Amino acid sequence: MVDVFIEAFINDFNEQTKMQNREKADLLTQIEAHNTRLKNALIQKIDGELDNKDYVALKKFTSETIEKLRQG
Repeated sequence: MVDVFIEAFINDFNEQTKMQNREKADLLTQIEAHNTRLKNALIQKIDGELDNKDYVALKKFTSETIEKLRQG
């Protein structure tokens, strides 16, 4: 009986770990996408395609979003 309980506990733990890993991977993907967006905005600013006001606003929004994602 103890073996069945231990096996059920291990299976549940493994499922929770898989779910947490998927969530972590999703968050990292979102952070990477926002970092890419910020990098592209910087390139557009340097190329003169984006004015400084818009760049600053985008940078602020993106940085805040990344920080929220990091906090979970």
